Amino acid sequence: AVPGTTLRARFGRTDWTDPTGEIFDQIGRHRIDGLGFYGKLFGPVGISFFNTKPIDNRTVAADDADNYYLALNWKPVPNIQLTPWVALSRLNENPATATVGYDLYYIALNADVKVGILTADITGIFETGKSAEVYQTLKSAGYKDIDIEAWALLVRTWLTFGKLKLGFYATLMTGDHNDIAATGNTAQQPDDTLKRFVLPTASGWVEGPQIITTRRWSSIDARVPGKAAGIGNATLVGNGTNTTLNGAVVLEILAKYQLTPALLLEGGVSAV
Repeated sequence: AVPGTTLRARFGRTDWTDPTGEIFDQIGRHRIDGLGFYGKLFGPVGISFFNTKPIDNRTVAADDADNYYLALNWKPVPNIQLTPWVALSRLNENPATATVGYDLYYIALNADVKVGILTADITGIFETGKSAEVYQTLKSAGYKDIDIEAWALLVRTWLTFGKLKLGFYATLMTGDHNDIAATGNTAQQPDDTLKRFVLPTASGWVEGPQIITTRRWSSIDARVPGKAAGIGNATLVGNGTNTTLNGAVVLEILAKYQLTPALLLEGGVSAV
């Protein structure tokens, strides 16, 4: 506890997440050390903050990556909770040994609504900043810093009819119209701007089609005959290289049926 307040502090390797648990998904797959605090500010308004460090002095003392997250949550009425949040994902490398870093800023709003048989969780995210900050060795060769302007929309809704639940999911993430390079999200762009939505460092496990994100029912990666690697991609949009996905438009219909207290049947249809 923080003396004189209702805030609680925590640190260590634990769950550091946003309201969806999909953008900052550090809940096992990407669980890393961090520190933060959370609790009530006043009345129906609460606060949550954390800082995690996915990379710390990787090769030399100046190499590090940090994720910073700050959210307020407000319940205007008992069945609606609004959570605006902002975040920064930053990679700082030693200019003497590396070529590029980045600063990714996120501005988001999450709405969690329960009305009758309907539950809905909707998150809209705008991303800006620098997807590539070029260091000395590349600057001298004429390379430029690359801006990023991207967005994502996650819609998760369920309708409950007794033992039957029907879900309707939509996942939209912007992609880039320029040629995709092998070097990924930090590659040079003809218009000096990246439009592809980029997930924070060491984060991102989207609840999408099982064969791609491998989260909904099993973490086993799908295999393609004759290929050593699977087709799964936890972020749904990949890392920006020319061998992974570029943006996402995914619509899904899901169903759950509680056949017995010990047996739950689940299924779904996804369009990608």
